[in-house]
Amino acid sequence: NAILDQILIIIPNVKLSTKDVFEKYNKSDAKSGSISKIIKKILKHEKKIEVINDLEESANRLSDGLIKKIIQECNEQGEVNTFMTGSGSGIVALMLDQQQTKKIKEFLENKYSNIKIICTNLKMYTCWKKKNVIV
Repeated sequence: NAILDQILIIIPNVKLSTKDVFEKYNKSDAKSGSISKIIKKILKHEKKIEVINDLEESANRLSDGLIKKIIQECNEQGEVNTFMTGSGSGIVALMLDQQQTKKIKEFLENKYSNIKIICTNLKMYTCWKKKNVIV
């Protein structure tokens, strides 16, 4: 049961300190909700799965809005699941379609002169093991 076929790892030209990101974090930034909702969507093979990183807002403040801008631009390209990794500044875009992956990669490379993008066709699988989900 392959769920995602194409993955872009986007590394903007902005350095964020984990310490600084956590210091800028506000409790009002928490929006991730329940991980069980995400797991249910994955198991139903839904194309659009909103993954939210609660540190994204504080990282976005430190990057002068760049993190949010890149995520928004990727999501505007179609059915893309885009989110920031850890405390940033890396961004992951998960897609099902190779053409879409190429389109987004080219769009970002043309728009941003100093950005690193890694593309892989890594396939992700899910399975159940005693109430724990392994992705």
